[in-house]
Amino acid sequence: MPETQNQESLLNWTRALLKKLLLEGTNVEPIAYSISQNVRVGKALVLPPTYIITGNKDTRVPHKQSLDVVAAYKSVGSSIEYHELDGLDHRFDDNDQEGMESMYQFIKNLL
Repeated sequence: MPETQNQESLLNWTRALLKKLLLEGTNVEPIAYSISQNVRVGKALVLPPTYIITGNKDTRVPHKQSLDVVAAYKSVGSSIEYHELDGLDHRFDDNDQEGMESMYQFIKNLL
């Protein structure tokens, strides 16, 4: 099996194990640990300026999850900058052709 398949298998196994260890028998729904849910209900009192860049074909972080976090931040008036890369997966930054200029500018603006 190629190394990337081994890494993906290990990642999936780890996610399943963590869910089982953390939630099994607790009757706690996974949504309780959702960033967007906790922002919306006021559990996060102070939110730092946040930058999200994601490929809309991400197989590790569902695209909807990124959109939910952005919407939650906006719903409470927090600063968030969002960049969506069309057709790219989670590891888009492994490609030398993908620049991160917008992220660098975001950080520079905070300094």
